[in-house]
Amino acid sequence: MVAAGYAEVVDDPARADVAIVRRAAPYEPRGGGFEAFFHAGRLEWTAEEPAPVLDLTGSFGASDEALLDVLFGRSPATGTLPSSMAAVAASREDVPNDTADPLFPDGHGLRLG
Repeated sequence: MVAAGYAEVVDDPARADVAIVRRAAPYEPRGGGFEAFFHAGRLEWTAEEPAPVLDLTGSFGASDEALLDVLFGRSPATGTLPSSMAAVAASREDVPNDTADPLFPDGHGLRLG
């Protein structure tokens, strides 16, 4: 378990200082062939999908190591968060930070430590 390399992992949530809940990103399964190896399609959750974790703070698509490095102050928390799926669709996928009116612009983030 990756988290054990960062902190004590407990079985009882009452003993925990923090809980980490990992959810898969929404996607649309594709047919056979090469495309079947990738999560593709929508990036927005339906109204029902996030219900179990709405009161929690989340990350999107980070590896366990990257998430824990930020939570424990080994790396800064920075990045860009688009304002909508429409902004994602209108951006150029090969141009960094190419989203109109992001919720969090490039370089925004927590400074830990």
